[in-house]
Amino acid sequence: MDIFPADGDLSAHFITCPVCRDTYNLTDRLPIYIPCGHTFCTQCATSLIANERFLTANIAISCPVCRKRHGAQRTKELPLGFPKNLQLITVVEKVLRGEKRVENARPRLQKIKCKDCQVEVTADSCVKCDCNGEEEGEAETQDLLKRDITKLICVDCANQSHKEHVFEDPKKIKKQYETRETAKNLVDSIDRVKEKMEKDLKEQQKSRKHLELLVRLMKKSKAYLENLAESQHLYKDKQMYFKALEEMEQNFDLMEEENKKRHKIFQGGFFIAGTAFLYLTTFF
Repeated sequence: MDIFPADGDLSAHFITCPVCRDTYNLTDRLPIYIPCGHTFCTQCATSLIANERFLTANIAISCPVCRKRHGAQRTKELPLGFPKNLQLITVVEKVLRGEKRVENARPRLQKIKCKDCQVEVTADSCVKCDCNGEEEGEAETQDLLKRDITKLICVDCANQSHKEHVFEDPKKIKKQYETRETAKNLVDSIDRVKEKMEKDLKEQQKSRKHLELLVRLMKKSKAYLENLAESQHLYKDKQMYFKALEEMEQNFDLMEEENKKRHKIFQGGFFIAGTAFLYLTTFF
């Protein structure tokens, strides 16, 4: 009898009974050890006893592997009275524990429907998250471009109705998204500068109106003084007034020049904002 499997799977061979080819377990197929060195399960040992013609406690059986005869005894604990193969039982225990861990770790299969053709297909993982069967965590529903990625489709629909779709490199999409964010931040900064410049311009215009009103009043006063009689005691006050009026006019000219400069800067800010907007709408 060839006791080794043809495929050379020794791990399966060592935990398999050579007689019935069933796997050893810790209940009804315990491995027992006989004097010739071979091991088989308690079920096969019970069958050997049932085949013996003698009903006495002392019997002789033939090893089902090498055919050697061995004396045996009927006992309540174990058939034939042979001891357990403790080393092999330890191996069987480890194998059974490993199979249980693998079974517990295996994701639960579930049925889902293709959103295009409504055909029911089997999913080997959780469609809500990446936890392999456990509904924990939050699944992403959109990509970087805010597109819905929750639509489930089968292979046939992907190859037929979606074969013309264009796929982009995720790194390229991410770079485009980051560029958009940078441009948006630039536009926001320009808007803040523009708002401040508009506020400053309004203040300048308000101050200019006040200054113009003051200059008009001083000019009227100047004309009034010029019409007065050229008396000696008013001459000194008149000269001081004219000097103050000239200084006021000079300040007005300086403010007018400063206002023109600010207006040019303000127009430049509008130009930058318009250029940024044109760039975004053209290339993105």
